[in-house]
Amino acid sequence: MPRESMSVWRLEFPQPPGWRVEWLGPYTSHWLTAEAEEIVRYMEAEHRVTHPHPRDPGIFESYPGDDRLSCGCASRSLLEQWFGDYLPRLLAQGAHVTHYSVPAAAVVEDSPEQVLFITRMATVVERTGHEAPTPMIRSSAGSRTSIIAASGGTYDFEAS
Repeated sequence: MPRESMSVWRLEFPQPPGWRVEWLGPYTSHWLTAEAEEIVRYMEAEHRVTHPHPRDPGIFESYPGDDRLSCGCASRSLLEQWFGDYLPRLLAQGAHVTHYSVPAAAVVEDSPEQVLFITRMATVVERTGHEAPTPMIRSSAGSRTSIIAASGGTYDFEAS
């Protein structure tokens, strides 16, 4: 019997009231604390090398607007593995862990590493976290890619 839905865990940052999207993952978040911005910059550079990408690199362009995709993990422990030492630091900067119930019809890709799903079709089961310790600022999410590309995709980041 095919499953009707699955649980997906995702790391997200709140976006300002009235923003187009209420919650975004750290890789695409437009609003972060200054410290979270630095953490995400290093994490993203590392993950471009060490973490798998979706099988189809253009998949996100295939689901625009209201059908946009989100990435998550099939369990909380897989989410913790994905983010590793970055997770507690991002949680300290206002990130939240969100547990979603995702209907099977909304799952676009389900691999051992990550689940891609149509965001609007998922239901929040629980969201845990706390407010950021400093004000959120407009992040350079759009420009991080060019910074990483210019650096050869690596940074010398060390968790303190």
